[in-house]
Amino acid sequence: CGSTRGACRRHCQECAEKAAFKSTLITVLFGWWGFPWGFIYPPAALITNLFGGKRPPDENTALLLTQARAYASRGEYPIAQSCLSSAALFALEARVPYRAQAQAEISDLQSLLPPGGGIDATKDLGGWGRAFGIQCGIIALVIGVLWFALSHLGQGSKQATPAATAPAAAGSAYAVASPALNCRADRDPKANVVEQLSKDTQITSTDEAGGWIKTHRDAGDCWVNEAFLTKLQSGPAPAQQGAAPPATEPPQAAPAADESRVALVSEGGTFKVPVRINDTIQLGFTVDSGAADVTIPVDVFSTLVRAGTINDSDMLGEQTYTTADGSNHTAQTFVIRSLKVGDWEVKNVQGSVGEPQAPMLLGQTFLKRFHSWSIDNATHELVLK
Repeated sequence: CGSTRGACRRHCQECAEKAAFKSTLITVLFGWWGFPWGFIYPPAALITNLFGGKRPPDENTALLLTQARAYASRGEYPIAQSCLSSAALFALEARVPYRAQAQAEISDLQSLLPPGGGIDATKDLGGWGRAFGIQCGIIALVIGVLWFALSHLGQGSKQATPAATAPAAAGSAYAVASPALNCRADRDPKANVVEQLSKDTQITSTDEAGGWIKTHRDAGDCWVNEAFLTKLQSGPAPAQQGAAPPATEPPQAAPAADESRVALVSEGGTFKVPVRINDTIQLGFTVDSGAADVTIPVDVFSTLVRAGTINDSDMLGEQTYTTADGSNHTAQTFVIRSLKVGDWEVKNVQGSVGEPQAPMLLGQTFLKRFHSWSIDNATHELVLK
């Protein structure tokens, strides 16, 4: 639904795109004329149109399951698998009473499909990109025309020339911001580990490419993922390997205000904070300062992989953890590109994959990005500063 008063409809891809183009063009050209609502409703309608309208998870899950059954009965298995892919993603955001039922139906129907191809959500989720781009082009064109007209009507207007950003050069100094970081033989998360660097270890880059930093260690040259480094403002790092702590803190998120309060949601007798992962799904996490990483169960991880929001370049390899009872276990670690909690968005957070029934934990790799955090028991809110 791209309008605050228009009726909601079910569309095929092509029809949905045409409806979005028409609504966006009309809103941009004529939506601002009303006063005062012309400055309130049009922005909300445009944002809704850009992201494909409102998509209720329960209704979409049921509709996609019906389509999957129909295509499977006709022998059109690739299309049936695509429908199951989207249904699996919508089911994660469905209401709790319906979620388990939908996931059971998805598993049952998947078992009836012939082997040789699993659920592939990547193809299914990228379909709105063209419509999004065209709508952004329409909005940019109108804004550009208005800006051009206003800039030539005004007298003595000046255009600010942004300062050019110099590319990162070899010889820059960095410090390890994560608890541990593997330095690998090549720019590949599966490459052999040359050395494991501890937190606050300082390195000097000899080459930089594709989000990886090359450095020289006693064990030889190796590459580290730039997402888990902090660039130092001072000169090159010292040559010794047990260097002093870095002069700067790990990068912080960019909030709308110095303090943000996020309402906790009661689920199963515990309070959880809503977190949006990689701008794809929103799930409830338990705040756990005793957890080293942000932890998600393997089924949620698999869904994000199928959705194309986690790929090989995000994988960091396995890491050993010690639990409260003293036992050790190994878990796969990876880069979470974006975690949104209230007004805050934290990027490039180290996460780990838990067992299928493991709880979703908001651990230290997220909490350490803030100056302070606390739980307000009176209002049941997470307070981030």
